[in-house]
Parts: sequence; structure tokens; C-alpha cells
Amino acid sequence: MIKVLKRGGIVICIIGFIALGMYNIVFNKDFFKTPLTTLVSVLVAIILSYYLTQRKVDDRRRKEKIDQLLYKIQGIVLEDNFIIVQDTDLILHRSVANKIQYLEKNIPDEIRDDVNRLANIFKDYRYFYGEHYKDDDYMKKSKKDLLNYITKIDDICDSIHMKLS
Repeated sequence: MIKVLKRGGIVICIIGFIALGMYNIVFNKDFFKTPLTTLVSVLVAIILSYYLTQRKVDDRRRKEKIDQLLYKIQGIVLEDNFIIVQDTDLILHRSVANKIQYLEKNIPDEIRDDVNRLANIFKDYRYFYGEHYKDDDYMKKSKKDLLNYITKIDDICDSIHMKLS
């Protein structure tokens, strides 16, 4: 109901502006005699508003891409087989490391500290994993430690999501 009223109000305003413009064209003989300063002012306003709008759109798109990358990282890290020793684990680790590198290169200042924390925790995780992944018994005993790293990574990603919205 509110949307219909808003749209109706917008339509009425547009029709009113068109009617006012038509009235001025028909009854005001000096309508097309506009000073140059007025034309320049309107042109500057249009260009400036377009630039500011486009900049906002670009920022929003960049934040959406960062969000998507974070969701991909979370998706990989939260998979059950991420901490199970397999041949594909190192490929997944490399993929997450690459995604974190992409984030580090293209982040706004407001989330720089969080992304650096994310990178450091993932480096710690990879170091811990790399040191012990051949020892099955140790890896089974260290599952809680590995889950702790994964939980921290997931929490940091969630924190960044919240800061971007």
C-alpha cells in the first residue's frame, strides 16, 4: 500500500512538472532565452551528480565482490574434509591463501585490520597443518586445535561481512 502511494506521488509530480513545462513553453515567450550561467550550472550539477552516483555504485560493487570472496573462503574452510588429511587439502589451502591475497590487494581501509588478522590466522593454520599433516595420530588428536583456527577464520569473515553492510 505504501509503495503504491509513493509511486503514485512520484507519477503525479512528474506529470505536474511536465504540465508546468508545457505551460511555460506555450505562454512564456522568453522561455528559451536562458542565460549561459544557468546552462553551465545545470550542466555542472548533472555531471557532479552522475559522478557521485557512479562512485557509490562502484564502491557497492567492490564491497559485493569482497563479500562473495569471503563467502567462498567460508565455504571452503567450513567443509568437513578441509581438516581431514587428503591430497586435495593442499590445493584447497592454496585456493584460500590466494583468495586472501586478493582481499589484501583490494580492500577498503575500514576492513584492512580484519583482513590482516584473517591472513595471519590462516598462515598459522597452514603452518600448524603443514608441520603435522603426515602424522595421522597427531592430526586426530589436534582436531580441536584445527577447528579453533577454522572457527576464528569464519568469525573474522562474519565480522568483515557486517562491516561491509
